[in-house]
Amino acid sequence: MIIWITWTLGAGKWTISDYLIEKKWFKHYSVSGYITEEIKKRWMEVNRDTMYQVWRELKRENWADFIVKELYKKAKTEWWKAIIESIRSPWEVDWLKELDDFKLISVDADIKTRYERIKLRWSEKDNVDYETFVANNAREWDSDSIDPTKINLSKCVLQADFKIDNNWSFQDLYDQVDEIVS
Repeated sequence: MIIWITWTLGAGKWTISDYLIEKKWFKHYSVSGYITEEIKKRWMEVNRDTMYQVWRELKRENWADFIVKELYKKAKTEWWKAIIESIRSPWEVDWLKELDDFKLISVDADIKTRYERIKLRWSEKDNVDYETFVANNAREWDSDSIDPTKINLSKCVLQADFKIDNNWSFQDLYDQVDEIVS
């Protein structure tokens, strides 16, 4: 079983991933983690701008679905249940839909709630003011471009098999996840 997650910034993908790892024996794979490792190999600063830059470069060099294909191959060979998060492009979803075991979850919450969450996690890539957060969110939410190296979360969310509203308690989030997994 492989579950894929698309999300809005700070919506709770890590909380879902942690829950599935701890309670359901899933192994976690992350597009962001893959990109972060690539950034470090290039001796670049890890922040949202360099993540976006390297993500686009990898896609230009290898095609739009390169990273998700790499993570999928790894997940299929390493464990029997996996969660792969950070699906950001409709071109990734197009390839993933060809898989027999593809299920996509989107997770979202109110933008102010999401900003408060990212401030609490002290991540190097999310250490930004509210205006920058809103601008990053807008950049990643919608792109009218047909460029496969651009992020377009709105189109990914539209293609999700399941949608999670994470505006409430941890227990409410876990209940939604349990319902999907069962």
